[in-house]
Amino acid sequence: MRQVMHIFKKEFNAYFVSPIAYIVIAVFLIVTGWFFFMAFFLFNQASLRNFLRCCRLFTHL
Repeated sequence: MRQVMHIFKKEFNAYFVSPIAYIVIAVFLIVTGWFFFMAFFLFNQASLRNFLRCCRLFTHL
């Protein structure tokens, strides 16, 4: 188990040294933010129904 944690820490640190990690995180936050606030800005509706419907599609894959 000690070796696994060592490898995990090494890979995790290497991932965040590269700029690709920050690009992936930024894209993820932008996409999820768009789905979350789309109903507020486009439909003037304060409901999570559309967001949860979208998330439900991904859970059945």
